[in-house]
Amino acid sequence: VAEPVITGLLNFANGEATLLGPDITLKEIELSVSGTDTGSGEPVPLTVNSQLRSGGGPLSLTGQVLYSGSDLNADLALKGERFQMMNNKLAQVYASPDLALSLRGQRLELLGNIAIPEADIALKRVPESAVVVSDDQVLITEDDSQRAVGRYSYSSAVTLALGDAVQFQGFGLDARFAGDLQVKQSSGEPALGNGEIRIA
Repeated sequence: VAEPVITGLLNFANGEATLLGPDITLKEIELSVSGTDTGSGEPVPLTVNSQLRSGGGPLSLTGQVLYSGSDLNADLALKGERFQMMNNKLAQVYASPDLALSLRGQRLELLGNIAIPEADIALKRVPESAVVVSDDQVLITEDDSQRAVGRYSYSSAVTLALGDAVQFQGFGLDARFAGDLQVKQSSGEPALGNGEIRIA
């Protein structure tokens, strides 16, 4: 079928999952995906509505997804309030994201901000899970990068805002971080940062 019409209703409720790495438990997981056929024969947008909690804080993903022929289009919003991202021996981190994701065929755009109202990070040493250079590493040349960009492109502008309770301990440093940093990046271009991060 060249252009399938997807309709119906999918519901998932009262889910729970534990993520071992960050050591958090996702609770009250709910997901709803629905699409209604108007009888026009045109592709039907699917409405996505999902939410969950971690550490008492909510996180939601809402929006619409439309598949038309070979193109996939989507407009999704990710929002949260003091959602616990990590709760292990290395860090306890809470985040309040407000992000908008737009997909148009092979063009992806991510905009918004991520507030970190509270974080307590204690690094006594480099974690064993830290990435190290492998003996079989593969170098990506400029030609390889350009070919990848030709198939898929993206742009992003995300602001990281650190609140008044972001604490770091490790490597002889015991300090509080605050400030804002906006990071912009586009396909084939280096990331650009603009803002100020203060150490107190």
